[in-house]
Amino acid sequence: MTSNRARFGLGKSSMPDLIVRLRDWLRGKSKVLIPLVSFLIVCCIEGCAFIATVGPLTMPDPHLHLGSTYALATLQSFNSTTMVDSPDGAKRAQNLVGDSRYIDQPTVSNQTVEGIDITALKRDPQYDAQVEALNSDDHSIVHVATRSNQYLFVSYLPQAIGMKFGLHFGLRPSAVLKLARLTNLLAFMLAIGIAIVMIPSGKWFFAVFGCLPYPVFCASSLMADGPVIGYTACFIALSLWLFARRKPLTTVWWVLLIVAAFLQCLMKSVYAPVILLVLATKALSMRRKIIYVLCAFIPATLVNLWWEKTHMLVILPDLYAANKQYVMHHLAGTIFRLVADTLVQTFDLVSKDPTTVASLLLLCAVILFSGRLNSERTGRLYGRNRLYALYALSGLAAFGSLALV
Repeated sequence: MTSNRARFGLGKSSMPDLIVRLRDWLRGKSKVLIPLVSFLIVCCIEGCAFIATVGPLTMPDPHLHLGSTYALATLQSFNSTTMVDSPDGAKRAQNLVGDSRYIDQPTVSNQTVEGIDITALKRDPQYDAQVEALNSDDHSIVHVATRSNQYLFVSYLPQAIGMKFGLHFGLRPSAVLKLARLTNLLAFMLAIGIAIVMIPSGKWFFAVFGCLPYPVFCASSLMADGPVIGYTACFIALSLWLFARRKPLTTVWWVLLIVAAFLQCLMKSVYAPVILLVLATKALSMRRKIIYVLCAFIPATLVNLWWEKTHMLVILPDLYAANKQYVMHHLAGTIFRLVADTLVQTFDLVSKDPTTVASLLLLCAVILFSGRLNSERTGRLYGRNRLYALYALSGLAAFGSLALV
């Protein structure tokens, strides 16, 4: 009679066969797994190190990011606004009601990322003072006009989820902010991880980019830049995946692509030109490409105009209106000045910061040694004209984003 082991395929050779199959699977997946796992490990260690060494309220524009996170976590993102005076001039600020330790915190440290010197991994001198002030029993419910209306709430979802859980379970404020920073970091890691898996080539580029100190610090703080960078990386990977795809997209996936592009435009308007990368794909007809652009840009523009009209923080509204009027009457001169300033100021900003220069050189090295878009095989596979179209759209998107900044 056949034994139970033989009947179920568990004979003597089953274990070696299983090991061989696992080995073959790992070999097939190594191009994805090695950069993905490397990124996850390095980014996790790096992000946790920043959370442990940099104070929860030490970042660029802490009042903006803390206030926006608290507003969304407590469902106050659409509160009314009021005009207030500030060192920058009159501005429209948003009225928030809540715990003074979160929205009226005097220990915030407003510093640029370069000024914090994050690569040194030194203990932030403000760390202990911030934690002590956050956990103080001396607090009250206050009404404060804040900068929580500077950006749409979309960019603060990961941090707000962590803060909401912390507030719900009654954690101390320092623990609430640590939890918010952790969820922000996890969202960034998830987004870059998906990008690494999705992109057809250049996986190491995304892995190295995701481990650079500046984006990881942004993701491990309360800053909106972490989710924005992560989502934008995901959208770029999606665009390149579509570029490599030959089969047409179904209607359902086309609609989902439009929704993804719409959200990309809402994250931060300066990243909106990235959605143009999709136009290099053959998976969409010309008609669908046109509808895609219109259905993403127009609703997002309307939402941003509504936000600007009703809620957005605007410093010196009269001067802001005068500038818009000037642009309309001097369009050609404004475009020329914009192009010139984009090229000159971008070069100046990049060249003055050693960490940015080192990061760009590292990314260029990764492109040269591991990128395949310039290879003969890729040219034969996709066609030279399609590659040139992708390069042109990439340049247009990059320049468009810099110009909007």
